[in-house]
Amino acid sequence: MQVLASNIQEVLDRYTEEDWDEVWKRLRRFAYKNFGGRGLDLDGLIQDAIKDVIIGKRHWPQGVAFVTLLCQIVRSKASHLSKREELFKSIEDVPCLRLQAPMESLFLAQREREDRQLAYSQLCRKIEEMICEDELLCRMVNMWLEEPELKPREIANRLGVTIETIRNGQKRLSRLATRLREEWHNVQDK
Repeated sequence: MQVLASNIQEVLDRYTEEDWDEVWKRLRRFAYKNFGGRGLDLDGLIQDAIKDVIIGKRHWPQGVAFVTLLCQIVRSKASHLSKREELFKSIEDVPCLRLQAPMESLFLAQREREDRQLAYSQLCRKIEEMICEDELLCRMVNMWLEEPELKPREIANRLGVTIETIRNGQKRLSRLATRLREEWHNVQDK
C-alpha cells in the first residue's frame, strides 16, 4: 500500500465532493481542449496525474495551485506519449529497417489518425471563433466539452435559464454548424 504525501493529505481533507467535481471538470476541459482527438486516453491521464501527486511521485511545488499542477502533469504525460509515438514513426524512415506490409499499414493508420486529430483541433478552434460573441453558446459548448452526456434541461438548470433559452441556443448552434460545414466543404474542394 502506498502512503499519501503529507501536503496532499491536507488538501484531501479540505476538499469537498463538489471541489473534486470542479477539479475534475477543469482538468477534463484542459485535457480535451489541448489534446482531444489525438487518440489518447485523456481520462486515464487525468487519473494518473492525480494519483502521482497523491502518492508523492510528482512533487507539488509550494505556491503552485493544485489544478495548475495537475494540468502540467497531464501536459507532461500527453507529451511523453506523443514523443513515444514519434519514435515509432521514425523507425519507418530508416531504409535498412523497411517494414513488412502489415506493419506499414499500422503506420498509415497512425498518420490517418493524426490527420483526423489535426482536423478535429482545427474544427474546435473554428467553433470557438464562431461562438465567441455569444456568451450563452460559449457556456453551453464548454459544459458539453466538460460533460458530453449533459442533457439540455441539466444545462438550463446549471446556467439558471429556461429550457426554451437552451433550445434556442441549440438552434443557433445548429445554424452555425451548418454554416461551418459549408465553409469546411468549400475549403476541402479547393
